[in-house]
Amino acid sequence: MIAAWYRRGGHGVPPDSESLSVDDDGTFHLWRSVGAPAAGRFEGVVDRAVRDALAAAAYAAAAAGDFTIPDMPGAPTETVIVADRRADVSGGVEVSGAWGGVIGQLRDLAEELVTMPAAALGIRVMAGGRSCRLDHLGSDPVTIDTASLRLDAHLWRGWFEPAGSWSAPVPVLDGGQHLEIGPGWSAELPFDHGLDLGPGMTLHAAVDVRITVAGNPIAAGLRWAPMPPR
Repeated sequence: MIAAWYRRGGHGVPPDSESLSVDDDGTFHLWRSVGAPAAGRFEGVVDRAVRDALAAAAYAAAAAGDFTIPDMPGAPTETVIVADRRADVSGGVEVSGAWGGVIGQLRDLAEELVTMPAAALGIRVMAGGRSCRLDHLGSDPVTIDTASLRLDAHLWRGWFEPAGSWSAPVPVLDGGQHLEIGPGWSAELPFDHGLDLGPGMTLHAAVDVRITVAGNPIAAGLRWAPMPPR
């Protein structure tokens, strides 16, 4: 294994519960639960250049020895393991030096690799911001506790100024409370938020729901947001 990364806890609802491992041949295994437009299990192989860059950063971090940054109150804890060395840092804190290289790459991969689902649930806001849906992603089944679904919308002026919010419970979806879904499944969600989507406004959406993937229950916090301009 080249490196393993874990992020746990924090004051968010639901709390973080993420992990990523990358093997010597570039095979990766990722679990995401919060903060991304999809939650569940993701698998595949990273590009060779990505694997080689991560391996070089992991080698440098291992040579530097164990590393710790004290936890910040309310922040999740991140643990990174390379070879027989370990780093423990507060989630989101910028890390410099040898460990900063491998931690930064693993954080980036945890965001990027959600495009390679094996068994996941995804959220999508359709063009115009008046429609929102859930989609099954990947090839393996996911079970949704439909009674736990909660939907929110948040409007921002630009990307930084709050301009309104809306929330609502979601009626139990067709199929009952414990709904097993597979490839091709999708469901429209009620999205009558009434928010002003005029020029300069940015709409974000969030779904909290309990799902089960490969026998593992997950308190998922799906988050959809457009990319800010560069």
